[in-house]
Amino acid sequence: MHLGTQIYTFFRGKLIGKDIFGNCYFEHRLANPNGKRKRWVMYKGLAEPSKVPPEWHGWLHYTFDAPITKEKHKWQKDFLPNLSGTDL
Repeated sequence: MHLGTQIYTFFRGKLIGKDIFGNCYFEHRLANPNGKRKRWVMYKGLAEPSKVPPEWHGWLHYTFDAPITKEKHKWQKDFLPNLSGTDL
C-alpha cells in the first residue's frame, strides 16, 4: 500500500467496514458537489481486485448505499477470489 494512500485515508477517510479477507472499505468524509462521497478499498496483503466480495463491490460502485448483510441461502457458496495463476 502506498504511503500517499495511507496519509489520504488517515485525514479524509471514514472506515465503513471490513470484509472476510481483512480488506478495509472507506468513504470520504465530505461529499462532492453531486452529493456523492468517494469510496475506496485498502487491501490486506496484495492489492488484488478480485478479492472484493460482491456485497462490497456493489457498495464501491454505488449500486448499494450500504453493503448487503442478508443471510446466505443453503445453496450459496462462499466467495473466493480469482485463483488463476496460483497453485490452487
